[in-house]
Amino acid sequence: MDLLACLSLRDWETADLLLKDNAALLTTPGALHIMAKRGDTESIRWLLDRGADPNALWTHWDADVTPLHLASWGCSPDVARALLEGGANPAIHDSRHNGGALDWAEHFGCIEIVRLLKPEK
Repeated sequence: MDLLACLSLRDWETADLLLKDNAALLTTPGALHIMAKRGDTESIRWLLDRGADPNALWTHWDADVTPLHLASWGCSPDVARALLEGGANPAIHDSRHNGGALDWAEHFGCIEIVRLLKPEK
């Protein structure tokens, strides 16, 4: 069973065993991004608690993006909050459109994430 399957099934015990056997699974970009895209806050927190990098870049749609970009695309405010609490940097821009997470949230009409990311005046 791979890490993504364990996360999807909420099999935290097996996921911990997989990481014990291969800690590189946590540092390989993708798991945090896929869970962000799915809107899976619980798995996001689990990964962040074990040291996943909230600012890691992963190629998706021919662009290098962060998990926060994908949370903005999917309009997942709880995931965005978890990522920000875990140290996500909303100022990182994707490699194709040169947009940050706020730009993505605005583009995709995710008002809750726009409010979360937009500095108050």
